[in-house]
Amino acid sequence: MPIITVQLAKGRSSEQKQKFVEMITKEAAQTFDVKEEWVTEIFGEYA
Repeated sequence: MPIITVQLAKGRSSEQKQKFVEMITKEAAQTFDVKEEWVTEIFGEYA
């Protein structure tokens, strides 16, 4: 269902990215009335 693309500058820790994914997944699932398992995040990092 929802596929969310995130572009970030390099330097974020794995813990920060994981916390962000959890928050975005929960909010997207609630907003679009879908299961959290159906939400996908794609991260791209740039210099």
